[in-house]
Formats: sequence, structure tokens, C-alpha cells
Amino acid sequence: PVRSPSIKLTPQGWYQRATSLLGPHRAAVSWFLARGFGCAFVLAETLPLPRVVEYDADEVEALVYAVEAFQTTVTAGGRPDPAAFDAHLSQLASALKVDEVVAAVRRTGAKGSDEERHHGPSIASVVLLAHGALHAVPIHALRCADGIRVSEVFPAGASYTPSLELLARAQAAAATLATLPRRAVVVQNPTNDLDGADQEAQHLQS
Repeated sequence: PVRSPSIKLTPQGWYQRATSLLGPHRAAVSWFLARGFGCAFVLAETLPLPRVVEYDADEVEALVYAVEAFQTTVTAGGRPDPAAFDAHLSQLASALKVDEVVAAVRRTGAKGSDEERHHGPSIASVVLLAHGALHAVPIHALRCADGIRVSEVFPAGASYTPSLELLARAQAAAATLATLPRRAVVVQNPTNDLDGADQEAQHLQS
């Protein structure tokens, strides 16, 4: 179920400070998995409290199994069969309730919604905060029921952060770096087994 919980977040004002980092056009999804229970919290500046997608004990067990099966495939050596890889991604999308999570995010700023009528802008991008075993899952690449990947649902795509605190630090650092001369260090295929890495490096250097 998707709901807005009637809970008080502590310390006082944490949620407001957290969502202020996102701005009006960006939402975040933060997962938490425990034994027998799990949640995906949808945070946005337009929401007074986070929306929650819950996972019961059976759903958490199915999710952990899907993650382990995916990890076994990608770490088996060699290139996985594309059909098997897609099957694992589909299993992960179902176990993670991607459609429910994406729907909860989109409702924070969907056209014609109460949120937009009162708060205005729609959600252009989403920040993903994985937890535990989910760090090994390419959540942005999972497909919704309509076949669209999570990263394609939002015009500005999807990104990851380990925590909102680190996101705040990164944004502060980016603001400082924006005032400095632009320089970059490109690490070009150090292990010599990354397809397309040479082309990407050359593109960045051009």
C-alpha cells in the first residue's frame, strides 16, 4: 500500500531540511530493508510528509531472493545471456514494486493533481537511495509495466546518492567548483576490459 504516514520525524525539522536539498522539481526515494519488513520512502518538497510503499515479510524475502539471483548471474564470469539478464531485471522490478514507487513519485507533481494545483511544478528527476543489498541493483534500469525504464520516466533522469547528507555536501562542493576553472581527470579503461570506455574518455577530452 502507498500512504502518507502520520508520524513525527526526529529531530524536528529534519524532513523539511532534507527535502529543501531536492528543490521543487526533484524527488527522492529512500529504501530501508529489515528482517520481515521494508519500506520505500518518497520524499519531495511538495509533500508535508513522505509517502511510503511498504514490503511485508514475504515481499522482503522475495526481494532478497531476486537480488541474490541477480548478483549470482552478474558475478558468474563472462557476459550473461541478455534474455536471462532481462528476466532478472523484470523479477527485480516486480519484487521492488517499481510501478507503485514510480506512481508515488509522479503523484507528487502530476499535472492536474492536488499537489500541482497547490504547489506548482512537476517532478523532473528522482534521486535514489538504496539500502543494504539494493546497492547492487541498477534501480534506474528497471522497467515499469509499460516498458519504460525508471530513468526514462523523468525528463532529467535518475541519480544515486548514499545519503541526503552526502548529497548536501556534493551540492555545496559543486557550487564552489562552479566558480573555479574547469578541469577534469579522466581514468581511461585501466583494466582494459571496459567496452566503450576508450570512446567515452576521448569524447570527454574533446
